[in-house]
Amino acid sequence: MKKVNLKKTTLYGVATATAVLGGATLSSNAVHADAVTNNNAAVQNNTTTTNDQQKAQAQVDQAQTKVDQAKDQVNHAQNDVNNAQDTVNNDQKIVNDDQNKVTNAQQQVNQTKDNVTKAQGLVDSAQNAVDQANQAKPAVNNEIKADQTKVANDQQNIKHDQTNIDQTTQQVAHDQQQVSQDQTNINNDQNNIKHDQDQINKINHAQQTVASDQQQVSQAQQQVDQAKQANDQAQQTAQSTAKVAQQANQQVSQAQTKLTNDQNQLTNDQNHAKTIKNNLDNVNDQIAQATQNTITLPSGYDDNMFNQYGNGQLTIDQVQQIAQQGMTLNQYHPDDADNYQVDPTNLSTSDQQTLVKFATHVINSVRQQLGNVQLTPNNSAIAFANDVAQAYDADKRNIFDHHAHDVTAIERVAKQYGLDDGGQYYENANAGFVTDLHSETMNQLKEDVYDAIKSFLFDDAPSAWDHAQSIAGYNFGTHADADYFGLAIDDMGQMHFEDITPNYIQDPTKFDTADNLAMPNVAQLQQQANGLQNQLDQANNQVANDQAQVNADQTQLSHDQQTADMANQTAKAAQQQADQAQTNLNNAQNKLNQAQQTLANDQKIAANAQALLPQAKQQLNNDQTKLTNDQQQLKADQTKLTNDQNSLTALKNKLSHDQQQLSNDQNDLNKAQATLKQLNAAPAQLQQAQQQLSKAQAAYQQAKANLTAAQQQLTDAQQALQSSTTALNDKKAALAIAKTKLTAAENALTDAQQNLNNIKAQQPTNQNTNHTAGVAHTTTAGGSNTVVLHGNNGHSDHIVDLNTTSNVAPVMMSTTMTSDHSVIKQNNVVGQAMTTTTAGNHMANNEQMTTKTLPTTGDQTNDHGIIATIMLALAGVLGALGLGADRKKN
Repeated sequence: MKKVNLKKTTLYGVATATAVLGGATLSSNAVHADAVTNNNAAVQNNTTTTNDQQKAQAQVDQAQTKVDQAKDQVNHAQNDVNNAQDTVNNDQKIVNDDQNKVTNAQQQVNQTKDNVTKAQGLVDSAQNAVDQANQAKPAVNNEIKADQTKVANDQQNIKHDQTNIDQTTQQVAHDQQQVSQDQTNINNDQNNIKHDQDQINKINHAQQTVASDQQQVSQAQQQVDQAKQANDQAQQTAQSTAKVAQQANQQVSQAQTKLTNDQNQLTNDQNHAKTIKNNLDNVNDQIAQATQNTITLPSGYDDNMFNQYGNGQLTIDQVQQIAQQGMTLNQYHPDDADNYQVDPTNLSTSDQQTLVKFATHVINSVRQQLGNVQLTPNNSAIAFANDVAQAYDADKRNIFDHHAHDVTAIERVAKQYGLDDGGQYYENANAGFVTDLHSETMNQLKEDVYDAIKSFLFDDAPSAWDHAQSIAGYNFGTHADADYFGLAIDDMGQMHFEDITPNYIQDPTKFDTADNLAMPNVAQLQQQANGLQNQLDQANNQVANDQAQVNADQTQLSHDQQTADMANQTAKAAQQQADQAQTNLNNAQNKLNQAQQTLANDQKIAANAQALLPQAKQQLNNDQTKLTNDQQQLKADQTKLTNDQNSLTALKNKLSHDQQQLSNDQNDLNKAQATLKQLNAAPAQLQQAQQQLSKAQAAYQQAKANLTAAQQQLTDAQQALQSSTTALNDKKAALAIAKTKLTAAENALTDAQQNLNNIKAQQPTNQNTNHTAGVAHTTTAGGSNTVVLHGNNGHSDHIVDLNTTSNVAPVMMSTTMTSDHSVIKQNNVVGQAMTTTTAGNHMANNEQMTTKTLPTTGDQTNDHGIIATIMLALAGVLGALGLGADRKKN
């Protein structure tokens, strides 16, 4: 049923009566007055209690429906509150996370600031070291010269000491030899004395002694023969084993030489492979840079779109619908090699050329897809772009303020480069993409350019897609000619994309179309990469072969070394045996010689024994005298030897002292030279400290930027949290209202149910009850339908215009309102619910009301709309006459 909201109406300034009519449309043909006459008549209501019960049941059903609807509203409101609470919780979590990021970023700023302070301290210390080094160098150089003189003197003293030691050593050796000779003489003397005594003793035994001597000679000869044979065999064995050892050592030397050569070859081949690998990595990096950060055109963004837009078949907005997907479809991909700092407004020539080639690569990726002519990066175009940027700086031309190109400046610069200066034919410009005018990484700057190109291509509706056509290689929908391209950034961070077509070049001497930047050729690079990969595979195979050969060489060397060690040990043992055999032979030969000499002596003694006895006795006396003299000489020579040995010890001590002095002076010289080296290294250390300071300062600036970004992110998250909290509070308020409606509907249901129960309980007493109301009649005047309600108790009639009602139902209610527009009492209600609007505030009150019986109008089949209309008018009149139960002024 359609609900109609009626404003509160005040009748006669006394009471307020509000009614809602619905369910019937009244017109001149819709009013049935079968039981109403032009004369006043009493209207009797003989409605049965059964109708009252049915109406009360209908009120219960309607109230139950309102309760169910209110419950649904509460459930929906509760779901909204839950969802809003989830949003608040998620936003709170984001705020907490962002707060942690801000805290971490602040800690990073503090740490990098401390690093800058420490680095500055290192620079200051290094500068002090340089200053001190410059002051100390002359003294250190003088000290070095003095130490060098001391070392030279020490070396001369040592040389002199060594000469004295050598001489004294010779003297000691001579003394030792003399003492030995003296001892030998004494021994000889003693032997002679013994011999003399023996000669005397042997005079009587000469023949026995000769026989014995002959036997000794024979045995000695036999031992000599045996020793000689053993010696010959040992010498032969020593020679053969020495030869084997020599050959084994030569084999080791050859194996070592081969290992060294093969290791050198391995190193050379490894370096060759590494060089090829570095070249391959460089080519692959060029391929990656040439194939990434292209732009993929969205579906429909093609040559046909530009043609249709150029001839008017597509509007600006239709192109926008096609282009807008390109903004999210394409994202910049950073390159680790570009993570170095640059000044966007003061780029080096190399960095600017790198940026120009990058922009050319991105734009050409679009033009290639569209089949348009490729941009050519050109140094004259770059110079032109630089001069245009400088002109903007000189004019302080900010695009945000002027919303237009600096045409005068562009024309002026164009004339300087021999270009057509009759207009602005060259520039696409933008602003706001460079976030830090003086410190960005090359990655960030490339991303700025990439995003600017995306904006030209896919977000250019405000400029009627003129930038998009220019960037994509069109001229009012047609394909453009060849373009020479340059790019520059002015001091305000504005990018100037300049492309010059040949038809605008009027003086070729001022614009060099041949001075172009080389762009990578992916096909050639890939072919080069394939060739390098083949070379690398071959080089790696060669390295593997070299390594295998080195391993084999090492194995062979180890084997040969073991063989040589064994051969050397064998040769050494054989030589020791040979030496021992030679010693044995010498000893045997000495024994033989001695035996032979003894035999000869004994034979002589035996022959001359008798004649020599007096002489022998005399000889004994002489030898004893000589022994005494020789013993005295030995004592004197031993004393001299002791003195010379003491002198030698003293000289050696002096040599040791002078050597220690040389060592000390050499250490002093080395320390002085090391100090000089450190002093000479001070400038390099200062430079290193300054580089570290620059890095620390750059890190500090980056940390501050990160902190700013984190703080902005936290602010955004806090704003989002505040919005979601406000929404949650709104949802909670709506939930409270819905619960209030539910409570009211449940109360109305209880009242309606109680009313129904009362009617059922009163059924026997209400069957014959009649109520008398006012008398009404209808009248038609000037095509208008009215109902005249006649008041009781002498009150005047009140006329109600039926044409003012539309789509109303047979419902009537008298409502008393409080100052806050809430219902406090409802009286004399017949029918269904109502809607009341008071002073601009809408309040719906859906209640089941107590039903009273309507007075009869005659025919039971008459339209109930007439009855409802009459009752509405009657209620208004009763209110005007002061018959309403409760009234309140507004």
